Amino acid sequence: MRTRVLAVLCSVFIVVSGGVLISNDAFGVTQSCTGSISGQTINANLTVPSGVTCSGVGTTINGNVAVQPGGRLLISGNSFIYGNLSSSSAGTDPLGFSITFCDSTLSGTIGIVGSASPVRVGALCGGNALGSNVNVSNNLAEVSLANNTISGNASVNDNTGPTAVENNKVSGILSCSGNGGFFSAGNTFKRGYGQCA
Repeated sequence: MRTRVLAVLCSVFIVVSGGVLISNDAFGVTQSCTGSISGQTINANLTVPSGVTCSGVGTTINGNVAVQPGGRLLISGNSFIYGNLSSSSAGTDPLGFSITFCDSTLSGTIGIVGSASPVRVGALCGGNALGSNVNVSNNLAEVSLANNTISGNASVNDNTGPTAVENNKVSGILSCSGNGGFFSAGNTFKRGYGQCA
């Protein structure tokens, strides 16, 4: 019994460091962003909780990034994510932002759906190098996918706010459909469908 209690106690260790809350358990290290992570190297998966704005300039994340409903993420300034970026129902209103990811590199996939605030991937502060498929769909406010090099397919579908897809280099398929206030120009791709054809 004593050994079992000790194992449980050792499996849960929490410490606050900079803008992250670190939880070490039997499945590895996960970190919850609590604010700024600029200049940090994070060797874990990162979660952005509801109500938190997580911002990073010159940040390296060796893991996946997940933005929970109501959370916000701003990554820029030559940052690196060696993993996937996923978001469901980020942001809280149509004025601020849900996801802004620019002037950075991501090795995995991007999946951004259901955002209440604007989504900007590669817009405003420079394009990205994106290492796999990109899906930006069913968002409720402004969406911009611009100036990116995408090593995979890109899907931009059923976004209800103004939607712009421009100046992207897509190695695979670029598919766009059902978007409101849609604008597309300057994209290159292997095959294009729908509004991006």
